[in-house]
Amino acid sequence: MIISEMCDINGINYRLNVAGAGETMVLLHGGHTNLDIWEDQIAYFVQHYRVIAYDQRGYGHTDTPSKPFSYEEDLRNILNHFDVDKAIFVGASFGGSVAIDFTLKYPDQVKALVLAGPAVSGKKIPFRMNVESMKNYITAKKKGIHTAAAKFEQNRYWSYFIPKQSDKRQKFMDIYKANKAFYTWNMNLAKKLQPPASSRLSEIQVPTLIIEPVDDLPFNKTTCKMLEKSIKNSILIQLHDTGHLPNLEQPAKFNEAVYSWLQRL
Repeated sequence: MIISEMCDINGINYRLNVAGAGETMVLLHGGHTNLDIWEDQIAYFVQHYRVIAYDQRGYGHTDTPSKPFSYEEDLRNILNHFDVDKAIFVGASFGGSVAIDFTLKYPDQVKALVLAGPAVSGKKIPFRMNVESMKNYITAKKKGIHTAAAKFEQNRYWSYFIPKQSDKRQKFMDIYKANKAFYTWNMNLAKKLQPPASSRLSEIQVPTLIIEPVDDLPFNKTTCKMLEKSIKNSILIQLHDTGHLPNLEQPAKFNEAVYSWLQRL
């Protein structure tokens, strides 16, 4: 169980967890989730690092945006609050996009990147993904988070996202339902990095581990391969028997892959 706290940083209340000692590792969750998705990683990595995980703005229990902001600036403010000059960033899905954007903007603060099934800002999203995401958003807005969760779980399109193991599936759905706040704010308030990361990936010089879940959506797997090709100092590994959330579905394999790679740097 994660013991989290609320922390006011530059006037924004973040739900976060800080534990462990030594070099800092920051865990960045993706869409439909919050810091609870990292429970197994926090338990493992606090033995080796100081681990920071938080609900990103508009997710979980962190404040919802009321004016323009950027996720990479939120991240920098959190680092400054905890006196972190440089860190290892582990980003999953949308969290990977935040990690990439932050690296492009503040490369001197990044020791290494771990990107699990990551998104990339500026990369065109498939039409079907946009349609299904909008349907999910409208359902949550009009009928509530529990109805949206039931429809999300029943929709075959999202089978790549939802764990197949019953206990992991239940945990994900509980986290999904804890994200009611996500459907209450104007997502256009989130400022995008310019120029976007998709046209600048070759600028990334830090060591980068790309984790491709074998059962992920083909579009997401193509993104992993694009990153491997574009980031010079990168390596791609595949994790089997997992969809879009390898840190939840295969935590032991995920943790060992990340830790063994970091030990070789």
